[in-house]
Amino acid sequence: MPAKHIVERQREELSAMPAGLVKTPAELADVVAYLLSVGNTNH
Repeated sequence: MPAKHIVERQREELSAMPAGLVKTPAELADVVAYLLSVGNTNH
């Protein structure tokens, strides 16, 4: 979504990530690596 279409932003107290999805630091690293690789044709 282009930034010009955003009318308002606000910080939420709850994460959009489902509870219990990440249980260890290694799992968190895997999630971050996946998110960074999305759309990257060099991975």
